[in-house]
Amino acid sequence: AEAEADRIAGQVASARTAAAAAQDARAVIVAELRAATVARDERAGQVRRLEAEAAAYRRELDAVAQAAERLDREVETRTDELAALEAAEHPDIDAAQEGPDLEAERLHDVVRAAQEAEIEARVALSSAVSRRDEIARRIAAADREAEELERAWAAADLRQDRRRGAIERCRRLTAVAQAAAEAGAGALQRSAEQRATAERRRDELQQTVGALRSRRTDTERSLAEHTRDRHAGELRVADARHTLDDARTRATDLGLDADAIVEADAGVLHDARLAELSDIEERLARQVALLGPVNPLAVDEFEALKERQRFLAEQIDDLERSRQDLLEMVDAVDDRIREIFGQAFTDVAAQFTRLFERLFPGGEGRLVLTEPDDLLATGVDVEARPAGKRVTRLSLLSGGERSLVALAMAFAIFAARPSPFYVLDEVEAALDDINLQRVLDVIGEFRSTSQLIVVTHQKRTMEIADVLYGVTMRTGGVSKVLTQRLTDVA
Repeated sequence: AEAEADRIAGQVASARTAAAAAQDARAVIVAELRAATVARDERAGQVRRLEAEAAAYRRELDAVAQAAERLDREVETRTDELAALEAAEHPDIDAAQEGPDLEAERLHDVVRAAQEAEIEARVALSSAVSRRDEIARRIAAADREAEELERAWAAADLRQDRRRGAIERCRRLTAVAQAAAEAGAGALQRSAEQRATAERRRDELQQTVGALRSRRTDTERSLAEHTRDRHAGELRVADARHTLDDARTRATDLGLDADAIVEADAGVLHDARLAELSDIEERLARQVALLGPVNPLAVDEFEALKERQRFLAEQIDDLERSRQDLLEMVDAVDDRIREIFGQAFTDVAAQFTRLFERLFPGGEGRLVLTEPDDLLATGVDVEARPAGKRVTRLSLLSGGERSLVALAMAFAIFAARPSPFYVLDEVEAALDDINLQRVLDVIGEFRSTSQLIVVTHQKRTMEIADVLYGVTMRTGGVSKVLTQRLTDVA
């Protein structure tokens, strides 16, 4: 029973540890799954935005191509007109005699206008071709970015499926741990039942031992009485012998036959004594039969069982104390988690409201708890209302607005719990000039307390940097890192 209790206690501890680990792993995986879902929604928005931009670029490219064709036709027309005018610039002698000066001036004006129109048409055509090439490059870049986003989306779907599988495994592990805990509780219940059975057996043995002790006392008392009777009988026999000797002496003195007299009296006494001894023997035999088979080791077995019962009681009490200590520790940890999470949420919510008003002038944003009464199981919802809009769901915002909301959330965490440095990777890629300037103003607040490493393609972001790092590829396919301090340039 001791080994079984130790094994059950180990199983219960292992099951609780496994359940706690499974719960922690499940919480981490659920958080990653939520983050992956948010990232997937953002990528879907980017894909839709890129597809819309690509369609717009294609329409614009078609318009530019049509304009280029139209300009080509106009250039050809102007060229033909110029050739005709140049041929007419030297008319025959009769026409020259009719009005040479006026006709020449008119022809020169027409030729100059045609040349200017040709130059303008060629400039417009070159600009259209450049615009067409630029649009084609942007379309190709958008297509590549869309392909990358689709691949990233597929990878995110794969990771999401893996996370779902991990969550399912954690659920199964939690179920196994709960089953083990229930089995341990059942084993403890069985141990308690065995303890109760042992206690009932102990009570029965105590009653049996009490009865045996009582019977032993009665037997010892009977034996003492029998011993006293035997001593009394021996004394009577001695007295009878003295009396017999005296009687023989007197009978001899009187001239009687002493032996005949003694034999007659002895027969009577012997019969009486035999009857008395038979009664005593019969009575003692009945008492021995009533006692039944006696276990001489009953007292030792009782003491051993009593010691075993005490040991099991101490072990069960120790398990109960350990369980109570663990529950108190869990409660203390939960209280500490509630305290830390409550403080962190209050600070982040205040910073989010402040930064949201800076990134969305006239707008309103806040963080709310889904279950304020249960901080251990609550979630956090983000409410964002830009100026002039009555929306609360992030999915109804544009891509740039969602980027600003995400930046407000990240900057709120940075402000509430500062860090020595931050790494930002193209966080302002989807922003226009006005929103980009607002984000740069917020980034400027952190420059006095933290170091920021920003990966960007925006020139305005590069302008506020202290040091620029770039990678260029020289001849031979060898890359080189370039460094430039803007203070040195200034």
